[in-house]
Amino acid sequence: MSVDAGLARSPLSAAQSTGLAAPRAVTDLRVHSQVSTGLGASTMSVTLSLTAPGADGTSGPLSGVYDLRWSSKTPLTSTGAYVTAQFSVQIVTSAIPPGTSVYYTLPDLDVAATWYFALSALDSQTYPQGVRSGLSNPTTALAYIVHQPGTGGNSVAVAWG
Repeated sequence: MSVDAGLARSPLSAAQSTGLAAPRAVTDLRVHSQVSTGLGASTMSVTLSLTAPGADGTSGPLSGVYDLRWSSKTPLTSTGAYVTAQFSVQIVTSAIPPGTSVYYTLPDLDVAATWYFALSALDSQTYPQGVRSGLSNPTTALAYIVHQPGTGGNSVAVAWG
């Protein structure tokens, strides 16, 4: 923004306004695949998928960060739950066009836990403290080993996905 001789401010130029809009929130985050490595396995891997948002709303390739968070304690359905999630990773992106399918795999998750996931996106113009997208839809990976109520002892049921 500039100031003329009359101390009036000029409107933002196109160059100045680039990157001021937040990326669009991801609305299709989902557990794409969930794999246990055998009957006696104590860990599983989960692959999440999403459609890349635009850097400025719905347009422009995203060069920035997906801030992925997950928890086995509570669904990530609010900003408070998201911010206090047990685990997080920042996935750096480089010029991903809007509409591109994106996949990310998390290895070594406990098979006996139900896992909750959510993410937000930041573009390189605003990262790390700038404008971020809204929170994505939450998604869940169900436990592979489910304790059956009322069976007593150490009985478990195994769910095959």
